[in-house]
Amino acid sequence: MRALAHPHLVHHLVDFFPQRVTIQEPTITRNSTEEEVKTWANKAGLVDLPCAVASAGMATAAGARETRAVMMSFAVRLFKILIGGYHTAILPTMRAVIDGVNYDILGVEHDTQAVMTRLNVERVV
Repeated sequence: MRALAHPHLVHHLVDFFPQRVTIQEPTITRNSTEEEVKTWANKAGLVDLPCAVASAGMATAAGARETRAVMMSFAVRLFKILIGGYHTAILPTMRAVIDGVNYDILGVEHDTQAVMTRLNVERVV
């Protein structure tokens, strides 16, 4: 079967991927009171990847949600990140960082041609 798009084509689509994403993975330790503490480090080979970010639709129920509790309220926005490249090492336990903004990865999808990776992410605002 022939590919619809040549895998090297992605590297020439500079305007299609105007941003850069770095994937980070957590290391979980415990502090003196036995609470979990997450520290994040860049995942080797997944730094400064070309990408494009799109909102999943702020006006739709699937695109945003607000959570309220006693003395606390926060909103969650959903986004999609398209990465130029086929990256099977990205897992939902990791996070994506673009321009200093952290996005929690909810799901990872790959295209059928093994050319691009799509992330479903959320950001607490």
